[in-house]
Amino acid sequence: MANIPGMSSPKWGSYTESALQRYPGTGGRIPACILRAFGTQKLASARANGRLRELPGPMAGLIAQAAAEVASGDLAEAFPLGPWQAGDGNPTHINVNEVIAIRAAELSSGRVEIHPLDHVNRNQSSNDTWPTVSHIALEALLREAFGPAVACLATELEAFAARHAGTSKVGRTFLRDAHCTSVDAEFGGFAALLRDGLRQVSLAQEALLSVPQGGGAVGTGCGIHPDFAAAFIEELRATIGQAFMASSLPSACQVVDAALLRASHAAVEVSVVGLKLSRDIELLASGPHCGLGELLLPDTGPGSSSMAGKINPTHASMLEMMCMKVQANHAVVLASLSSARLQLNTTYLAAVCAVVESLEVLAQGLHGFASQFVAHLRVDHRQLESQVRRGPGAGFLRAREVGYDAVARGAAEPT
Repeated sequence: MANIPGMSSPKWGSYTESALQRYPGTGGRIPACILRAFGTQKLASARANGRLRELPGPMAGLIAQAAAEVASGDLAEAFPLGPWQAGDGNPTHINVNEVIAIRAAELSSGRVEIHPLDHVNRNQSSNDTWPTVSHIALEALLREAFGPAVACLATELEAFAARHAGTSKVGRTFLRDAHCTSVDAEFGGFAALLRDGLRQVSLAQEALLSVPQGGGAVGTGCGIHPDFAAAFIEELRATIGQAFMASSLPSACQVVDAALLRASHAAVEVSVVGLKLSRDIELLASGPHCGLGELLLPDTGPGSSSMAGKINPTHASMLEMMCMKVQANHAVVLASLSSARLQLNTTYLAAVCAVVESLEVLAQGLHGFASQFVAHLRVDHRQLESQVRRGPGAGFLRAREVGYDAVARGAAEPT
């Protein structure tokens, strides 16, 4: 067992050391936001146990102090396990318990002996702790990162639409010329879809505020102090400042986490909009000499290693890939949540890591796409005017006067 700077004792205990030997060290580590949320959960639990006299006051204070260091990210190096472990996440949970127990004992200068399971884990099970931790982390991600990123792109699109209000352009269905539309209708529509996505984000945040802590191993509260859930919620609210509440049915949340699914759905809805937006921009900016050429791309650096001067919609392709990743991650979430057996989802960790990745990746991508690409996108007005003059839009409207067949004959394909 190795030491960590600032800690004279080992980073972790024997269980974590054993888990490192049992599980492959591939696939990175548990997301940092999850580990910080564990610190918050353990802090609130320690304070609740102290209030209920389930732990001596000084011991509860030491555990809370150590947990606060985990919540701040100060002990990040003490969590070596990756996501490929027991699917309920029990190894990481015990890793957290061991790190906090070791650090709390160290803070007492060795005067207090603290056990990772008897004391740090008092009134808790991995089966109610993991969903609670996930909800804490995901609610913060949606509120602090993902929601603002969606709003940022929506705002840039609204500004782009406003700058080009009333600018006519040819519409296309099946990639074929259709009635005329306008630049503001096209891009304002994307903004409206993202605003709807924000409503889904809000619904997901609301759902995540319900946590099953206190449900115990099978969601019935068996083996848990009857007042622990209420005390925990009070301490969690005081720590975070958000309106968390105890789940009315912990057994359901611990098996099929509907709030986690809502968070993934919110990311997927935004990804659908982002994927269409990026692909449409690629089409509208095709050219500039032999394509549609409606949009003028910002110069984001060399687009080709062999064709000098070529400018490509690189940020659009970046966002495409990110949106694809979100949709692939959602498939993992669906597979995990629908495969839960009886009183436990033994692949829950896969779903949690997938949703965290979706929200973090897409939040970063949306911000970059908005600020570095959409904000500098321009319209080629001469090209739009030329296409509107040459387009069949006016002819389509004549069908009301002269009949469908007459217009269809006049609009025959050029030979």
